[in-house]
Amino acid sequence: MDHREAILTRSQAPAEMESYYRDLTRSEAKAFAAAMAELYTTSPDVPLIAAWHHRLRPQERHPDVVRRWGFALVIGILTGLALWGLWPRGYVFGELSEVAALPTWGAAVVAAGVVAYLGLAGRRLAAMGLAALAGLAGCAAYVWFVARPDGTPMEQQYATLAYIHLPLLAYAAVALATLGWRSGARPRFAFLSKTVEVVFTGGVFAVVGGLFYGVTLGLFAALDIAWPIWLEQMVAMVGAGSLPVLAVATVYDPTRPPEEQAFEVGLGRVVGILMRLLLPLALLVLGGYLVAIPFRFMEPFLQRDVLIVYNVLLFAVVGLLLAVIPLEWEPDDRMQRTLRTGIAALAGLTVLVSLYALAAVVTRTIWDGWTLNRLTVIGWNVLNTGALALLEVRLARAWREDWVASAQAAIRLGSAAYLVWGLVVILLLPWLF
Repeated sequence: MDHREAILTRSQAPAEMESYYRDLTRSEAKAFAAAMAELYTTSPDVPLIAAWHHRLRPQERHPDVVRRWGFALVIGILTGLALWGLWPRGYVFGELSEVAALPTWGAAVVAAGVVAYLGLAGRRLAAMGLAALAGLAGCAAYVWFVARPDGTPMEQQYATLAYIHLPLLAYAAVALATLGWRSGARPRFAFLSKTVEVVFTGGVFAVVGGLFYGVTLGLFAALDIAWPIWLEQMVAMVGAGSLPVLAVATVYDPTRPPEEQAFEVGLGRVVGILMRLLLPLALLVLGGYLVAIPFRFMEPFLQRDVLIVYNVLLFAVVGLLLAVIPLEWEPDDRMQRTLRTGIAALAGLTVLVSLYALAAVVTRTIWDGWTLNRLTVIGWNVLNTGALALLEVRLARAWREDWVASAQAAIRLGSAAYLVWGLVVILLLPWLF
């Protein structure tokens, strides 16, 4: 096939050139690129030939990319070694109090590693990055001195709750370091949405790394060679510490603000499609569940495990909404109009289910009295229900206008409330019991 002749005859017809290129096979496309490069040397002043030449030119690895991955690897390994330093030597199974240093300081160590990578690789960290990390370290120190994982049942409850909420504060510290304190709705939503992609990427890394780790141990065990326990733990902790930094480095460009990140490429595109496919399935499940509630109405009032499932459901729905709400409003996009309806329906159904769960936990509290766990669950239920209700109201008010901006504004308020309640749980609740 004479690509030179085909290119020259279409050098003034961009649409025909594009159509011709799309019909080529992979091998033909390589020949087309070679012909375009040859023509560019003789006709560099033809705009369409010049544009196609630069479009098809092999991508060169920018030195900055190599530098950023060097930062990610070094910082990830150092973060993992710091986590290993928090793990008691020779500890395998035992009391939580024996390994309390890891859940207390581990989230702060990982947050410091991620912030260090973003700061060194991107050189655009918000000025309050160090202040956010200092505040996180202060909260961890507070938990270290106040929590008693081997104390009374109430003290054990607080220790467990504090260890669960410290990662939330660590994430907030990374967000504050990246966005600053007064970030707008759009950049904050973009950061939260990108987090979903980072979590998926980290999950892929964790599965692959865990399989490789297990296979490696199995191969050595087949030869009757046992690794020292400290080496097994060090490798596991280095992997766990490196994983968040490498996940961020894979999908987040630290040289650009959150709203200018690439969302519709690579794994981000897969995550977006997957979450949008889950939206109608979630509507179907919630709708069916609401129909089934009258037949087993007292179940959450009597079963504590059912209430735990409800709280997991609320956070899962919030994560799903973060993944499906678009970054930009496109009024002529029919898919966005369908998506808007699905989001409104999902938020409305979830509000109904969460009110039902809230009634159940309040009733159990009236029956059996207040505990740290119940107060924390009630607080999160109220926050999630309020955030979803606010989203529903904002969508209704801007139904035929820029509903995307209204939804992002509601999420911005909800994220601030999450941070406040996390601080309340860690700093104030232990003094109420």
